[in-house]
Amino acid sequence: MVIKYICAKMIMYLLTLYSIIVLFFSITCEAQITDTFQKKNEIYDIIEIDVNHYRVASTAEGQGLFYLFKVHKSKEWSIYFGEINGLDYEWGYIYHLKVKRKKVRSPMSMIVGINYLYELIEIVYKEKVAPNEKFEMKLDKSYFKNFDTLPRSDSLVLLDGTNVVFCSDGLLQKTIEQLKIGNYVHGIFRHSEEKNIIKLVEIK
Repeated sequence: MVIKYICAKMIMYLLTLYSIIVLFFSITCEAQITDTFQKKNEIYDIIEIDVNHYRVASTAEGQGLFYLFKVHKSKEWSIYFGEINGLDYEWGYIYHLKVKRKKVRSPMSMIVGINYLYELIEIVYKEKVAPNEKFEMKLDKSYFKNFDTLPRSDSLVLLDGTNVVFCSDGLLQKTIEQLKIGNYVHGIFRHSEEKNIIKLVEIK
């Protein structure tokens, strides 16, 4: 009788232990499946990029002003036809950023030219360029918000709200004439001490 009682107890113990083990593994597997599912829907990597101190106007992939950027320490600058989510960009500064880069998996990415989406994690540094630093940008009248108001206005406003001021009245008139007849103008610019104002120094 004692032996039967002990055997019955052992069987009950083993069954209870087995149930606990099965439950543990089922919960663990479920958690792993959920984690894998979430990762498949949020595949990204973290990289560091540099963003140049000016933007470029283009109609190649939709009208607008776009970033010049490159992977940190690389040499080639590329145009990015999208936004860097979370970045409050200011002309006249070179940015070194840590960003989350996520692959765009939509067929539309081939049409609009955006293969990745970028989200700001951290501004590693933001460096102001020298006041005499010059840069070149191609201009077309469609790149401005207020071209039709000229010459009543003494400045042009780019699509992102940046003001273009002219170093002389003659330069303003010459630029207007070229743009009105449908020509592109290659402008040489400098940054202003005031935020998001650029100065047109000459055209060619």
